[in-house]
Amino acid sequence: MLQNASLNVFPTVTSTSATVSIDANEHLEDASLELYDLNGRKVADIFQGNLNTGNTTFTIDKKMVNAKGIYFLVLKNKNKVASQKVIFE
Repeated sequence: MLQNASLNVFPTVTSTSATVSIDANEHLEDASLELYDLNGRKVADIFQGNLNTGNTTFTIDKKMVNAKGIYFLVLKNKNKVASQKVIFE
């Protein structure tokens, strides 16, 4: 579990887009934020790089997934992972 950052998404159910918020307690090097479908296939690379301490936001939209369904946002850093579910209607 990723302990030096929190991952949140709002709204968790949407027909258009959602805001992803990462609150980092410290600088995160080589972090990645990816979107996966229920079958574990990566459908989008949202971010890859360094995240500064504090809050960083991203917008994801239905165009990234091409289909209605349940998806998982996955934040990775140094073999640690945080995830959140988002549903596109």
